[in-house]
Amino acid sequence: MYNKEFHPTRIEKYVKAVEQGKYPKDSMLYKLVLFLKSVDSGQQFIRTEHGEIRPMVLRRSQYLLLQKAMDMAHAGRPIRIRDLKSRKDGHSTFWEHLIGFLCENYPAQIGKTIAHRDESTKEIFDIARLASELKSHRPAKIGVTSIEWPDMRSKFTCTTAGGSSPGAGGTPMFVLLSERPKWEKNKDASYADVVNSVPFTPNTIIIDEATANGREQFYTSWEKACEPDDVFDAMFMPWYISDRLSIPAPKGFSRTEAEKKIVIQAHNEGVEISDGMLYWRRKKIDDIGIDAFHQDFPSTPEEAVQGSKGLIFPMLRSCLIDALPFDATRIDNQQKVGAMDPGYNDPCVIGSGFYRDRVLYLVSVWRQTETLASERVDALFPEHHYYVDPAELTERMELQQAADKKGLKCRFSPAPRRKNPGEDCESTELRKILKMIDQGRLKILRSCGKQLVLEADNLAWDEKTSKPNMSRGEAWGHFDTLMMLKYLVMGVETLEVFNSLKKPVSKPTRSKEWAGY
Repeated sequence: MYNKEFHPTRIEKYVKAVEQGKYPKDSMLYKLVLFLKSVDSGQQFIRTEHGEIRPMVLRRSQYLLLQKAMDMAHAGRPIRIRDLKSRKDGHSTFWEHLIGFLCENYPAQIGKTIAHRDESTKEIFDIARLASELKSHRPAKIGVTSIEWPDMRSKFTCTTAGGSSPGAGGTPMFVLLSERPKWEKNKDASYADVVNSVPFTPNTIIIDEATANGREQFYTSWEKACEPDDVFDAMFMPWYISDRLSIPAPKGFSRTEAEKKIVIQAHNEGVEISDGMLYWRRKKIDDIGIDAFHQDFPSTPEEAVQGSKGLIFPMLRSCLIDALPFDATRIDNQQKVGAMDPGYNDPCVIGSGFYRDRVLYLVSVWRQTETLASERVDALFPEHHYYVDPAELTERMELQQAADKKGLKCRFSPAPRRKNPGEDCESTELRKILKMIDQGRLKILRSCGKQLVLEADNLAWDEKTSKPNMSRGEAWGHFDTLMMLKYLVMGVETLEVFNSLKKPVSKPTRSKEWAGY
């Protein structure tokens, strides 16, 4: 993670220690220092975005990557980094140059890069090819997507994910995985094949870098890498780490409240944001939209996920609360509500909460597979009214019997469904949740919101059908927790209509005529 961890003096200390002979020449830290010196001496070349070829000068973000690699090498660890990144800040360029340098200068080394499509593979390989072509001190055989150094018996290749065995072809020591969320074929198998082919030794490197694409496997593994006991270290650098994303701001430029918050956040991390950077941000948002900007140029890891294009519930996190604003023990029974999405092989999900002052509060989520009514009843709250998938009559009856036997005084009703001709029922019902979020009428206790957030970060509109793309939820139980929330919203919507139709009973005036006087 970034969070003020960059200390240039740390890199300087590593360089000095190497110069003093404190690290052996075959150590990874020694090699990293030599790479830095090759950059500083103008031996690494890049092609700029304007098509110019010039010596590489490390950017702030690339220094951060180098420092992380040096820290891990200093600790005697294999370099394993999951890099949640912004676009166009030179991360792939840095790793390509480093891997190429190691393969060129050390014997019997194999480096691999795996990209998500053929065009990206060619673009990434062009970085390594250019660097090699402009060096004359060591002969190289340069192919379409590979470079060999015969005298070193070393090789560097770039391939596209989806092949039958992308990790084949010797034992790689250095691997760059680029944009794994966008790999189209054999995603999990390709990843496992490559990672398992790299020895777990200190002189090896695996870099897993990508922009987020929902809370898919890459992001969940990045979150895991944030934990201290994971073999990978997590890195995240917000867009404002870049020293290139700026254009002159016009006269009279005034910062919005949202921009002021970003400036404060950056300041707390040791970065000062200029008006030019904020103006660049505005123009970029105008160009690609706020969702795409958050995905490609996030300020926080959460933004990277929320910005995934086409998400139905990008703001569900805003519903999370730490505590109820009222005493739940004093809630009227009419306000006690819940819902269930039945399942056996897929998870059965039971949610319980309260509907008070037109606000739905979800306070408990129970989610288990392969359970019967006798087990599910333990997740019920007494005296609650539960709304269930209307197609599951047997489930409602069995749960009602189990609740009655336990004396819980619960009620179970089918979630109301009103389908108009030609209407996509699923889309309409999910939009009811979205409307409730927009109105600030949905609150979820943080303690039970993890699974909901996970599913919300992945449920998106299908670009072709404009319907919910339910296929992305296979790894999380087909969005069962969101379906439970859907039934709950459908239920309280009906409850709201019912309450609005109730007319107060007017008592007759106690007159002499009425009293019989």
